[in-house]
This record gives sequence, structure tokens and C-alpha cells, in this order.
Amino acid sequence: MSLSLLPSELLILLLEHCVRTRRFSRAYRLRLVNKAFAICTVKAMLQIGTSQRKLKLDKDDSGQSPLISKLFNPKAGWFWQQMLERCVLALRPPSRNALIIRSIAHRILQHQLEPHSTDYTDEDFRACVTKLCHLIIIHEHFQLNRYDYMEPQVAEDPNSLPSSDYFHQQLLSAASFFGFVGMVEDLCHQGFYHTLPRNESIFPDPQACAAYGGHRELVCLFAEKYPEMSPSDPFGGPRNTVVRWAGLAQHDDLVDMALNPRWTNSRANEYTLKYLHGNLLQTRSIDTLRRFLPILKEWTSDPNLRLLPPYPHLHAAKLGEFHSRFLRDRMFSASKCGLKDIVLYLLDEFQVPVDFCPDAQLEQSGRPILDAAMYGHTELVRLFLDRGAIPGYAIEHAATGGFVDTVQLLLEHGGAEETVIRTALERAIWKEHDSVVKLLESSGASLIATEHNEAMKKAKT
Repeated sequence: MSLSLLPSELLILLLEHCVRTRRFSRAYRLRLVNKAFAICTVKAMLQIGTSQRKLKLDKDDSGQSPLISKLFNPKAGWFWQQMLERCVLALRPPSRNALIIRSIAHRILQHQLEPHSTDYTDEDFRACVTKLCHLIIIHEHFQLNRYDYMEPQVAEDPNSLPSSDYFHQQLLSAASFFGFVGMVEDLCHQGFYHTLPRNESIFPDPQACAAYGGHRELVCLFAEKYPEMSPSDPFGGPRNTVVRWAGLAQHDDLVDMALNPRWTNSRANEYTLKYLHGNLLQTRSIDTLRRFLPILKEWTSDPNLRLLPPYPHLHAAKLGEFHSRFLRDRMFSASKCGLKDIVLYLLDEFQVPVDFCPDAQLEQSGRPILDAAMYGHTELVRLFLDRGAIPGYAIEHAATGGFVDTVQLLLEHGGAEETVIRTALERAIWKEHDSVVKLLESSGASLIATEHNEAMKKAKT
């Protein structure tokens, strides 16, 4: 059977085995086996543009890879979470960190189901482990300490782990994430509220976990009684922690509370605005954007309205910076994700242009329509065309992805040069998108023999 027909779950399992036994530098070579492995490894392991010549993925003397922060792709959380779940649930002898996660999952379920604490099923346990692993991936502890999770030998007695201070500190964070007020208060009274450095703690600090879980009571409890708990964020106490982590989970009411100058004694600073800026760039919710974008605009453009010091990349009294930086980036991210409601909001409320480089007809950058076409968002491409966007290379991107409807729309609209259409046909042949090839050829596109042979060679390799 061809390797290209293997299910994605089996591909990930093979990748995990290679990572575990041969390190990342060897696992990365699997991209040469076939296209399925290439797509999986490149997207999951590496950020786009990382050169193979720069790969130095094995541990150095300190136990960490020198390029690990550059090589891990935060958008591939699905890959790392599945790998982490298998490390925790595996039948083979688990690592110390995996044992801690398993023990915490059992303790969480026992607390949740009291007084019938032994009545939970395997499905309940797996669901709890999945939530805990998601929290670890968001915290990036697994990515930065992956071999500590994969190592099959335990350095200490497994029976002593649940009684250690480290275990109770991790349990406090997990209980905060699940919103167990009673368990949190008991652990805090026992003195386990002192947080660990980010690279040492499996989970984020309890304040961050409570904010990410959307538990207002715990967020306020930590801010009022244990303000020293939030140095996990070295840039400013509980206010910034809540803005950052509640914003990631789109708990807008908590973000509102943290932005209120009267909340807690901690002062806001430029990082408060930075986290708000980052969350608004990533959110998929039009309601969240409508709620906080005017605040960001006021802080950016008018120093008299701005409640916080200026964010370094959004200078005060320069409204042009707001339009050229944030609105541009937000338009591109919404185009990639196909968020039509956000695109319409930016176009209508802030008059964001559909083309950021209108003088260059075939400019590769500065055109949201290219991102919409690359990811096959046909209705968004139609919207940009109706608003006067220049197609440029959009048909090439759509053909590369194999999006027939988008290619059809761009052909019907016209405006693409003959060389661009020929390149689109070449890429469709290379990527083996037969339906796109037929559509382009039926419209009159063709390649000379040498171009066709070259595209076929790329397809085979």
C-alpha cells in the first residue's frame, strides 16, 4: 500500500516514534519519504522559512536545543497535544512529568465526583487528561521540555510524587483552571501558592489558569489575598496576567474587569496594551473586536484618552500607526481564517483598504485577497473583488491549494495575465489537483512541453 494512503493518525504516531528514538533532526528527514510526511512534518515541527541547514535540534550541554524557540510552530498545537496525550496515557513506563499529570487528573476527577470519587470512567479520565494537556501546550512547557516527558525512566519513587511540594503546586494550577474553589483555598492555606519559573512549572501560574478558565471568583481571590502569585508574568502583576490569559480564552468580562483602573493596586503598563493588542489580532469573535478595538484606537491615537503608557510599536498621537500596523495585520489574519464578518467590520468602520499597494498590480505582498485565495475562502475573495481589489497572483494561490470554486470565480472575473494563469496551471499539475488542471485547461491555459515535464517531475518527487 502506498504511504500516501496512510491515515493521518498513523503518520503522527510514526513521527512521534522517530522523535522519541531518533531526535528531531532524524525525524525531520521523513519529509523526504512522501508528500504526506512532508506536509505533516513541515507544518507541525517547523515554522515556514526555516532552513534545513540551520537545524541543530539535539540537546546541548544545558539540556535544551539552542534553536527550539524558533523551530516550534505555535500553530501546530494539535500535533504537540496529541503527542503529549500519548506520553501521558501510554502503557509503557511514563516519565516523571507524565506521572504527575496522570495523578493530577485522578485527583481532579475524585474531587469533581465526590462522594462517589471512584465512579469515573476511562472516557472521563481521557477527557480530563486532554484538558490538562491543552493547558500545558498553551503554556509551551511541553515544547520547551519535550524530552522530560518522553523519557521512559522515572528519576524518583513514583509513590512519592503526590506528596511533594512540586506536585501540590501543579495541582493548585489545575484546580484553578477547573474552578474548584474549595480545593484552591485548601492548597493556598497549606502554603502552596508560591509560583515557579515558567520553564519549571508544567502549568501556568494559578492566576493565569483561573483567568483562562473564566473563573472570576478565583481571579479576584488571587488578586486580593495573594498578589505575589503573579510574578509568572514578569511584566506586571495580576492585571496583565488576566488581560493576557482571559483574552486568549475570550472571557471578555474578565478582560473588562482587568482594564478597569480601579481594579487591584497593580499598575497597568505598556504590556497591558501589548496583550490586548495581541488578543485582538488573534480573536475570531466579532463581538470581542467591537468591544475592545475602540479602546485600542483611543489609547493609540489620543494621549489624553489613553489610560496606559504607550505600547512601543503603537506610538501615541500617531493614528497612522494604528491604521498601518494593527488594522493591516488584523485584515490579513482575518483573510487567512475566512472571517468575513471581521473583514466587513474593518472595511466599513475603519475604511481599511482592500489593497495596501494599489500602484503595483502584481505585487505579491499587501493584498488580503491573496491570503483569502490561498486558503480557499471563495466568498471572501468575491467580497474583495466586489470592493475593487486587484486579483494579481490570487489564481496562483488558489490553484496551489486545489480550490476549484475559487479558481472558477477568478477566471470568471478576469484580469489575470496569461503568464499568471500558466503558472497556476503548472502549480496545479505539481500539486496533483486534477480538477483544477481540467478547469484551467478548459479555459484555454496550456504549458509548453518542457514546463509540463518539469511540473510532472516535481509532482513525482
